Amino acid sequence: MLAVYVYVSLTVLSTVCAIIYTKFGITQDQSATNPTFLKFQRHYIPIYLLAVLGDWLQGPYLYRLYHYHGYIEHQVAVLYVCGLVSSALFFPAKDFIGNKYGRRKTVIIF
Repeated sequence: MLAVYVYVSLTVLSTVCAIIYTKFGITQDQSATNPTFLKFQRHYIPIYLLAVLGDWLQGPYLYRLYHYHGYIEHQVAVLYVCGLVSSALFFPAKDFIGNKYGRRKTVIIF
């Protein structure tokens, strides 16, 4: 039953996004026609996708590692949720802190 709710929610959200996109659209700016920017995109995106793929591939191995060290499934789920929630909470603050104290100092402190 939960899967039905997920699929229905995803369908509704996708439909709303498609309606908003077709109604308001995205205007083309200069960066979309800048050859230097397009070259940068062609070099950056494949490397970024490899990094994201590597991050996705580590998930099942971390689960097995936690299981190996004696954590039960519920505890592993709580660890994953805490990580995702902390990312969602602190992600907006990182820009403010970086702008206020400087990116270099923020990276060194991190």
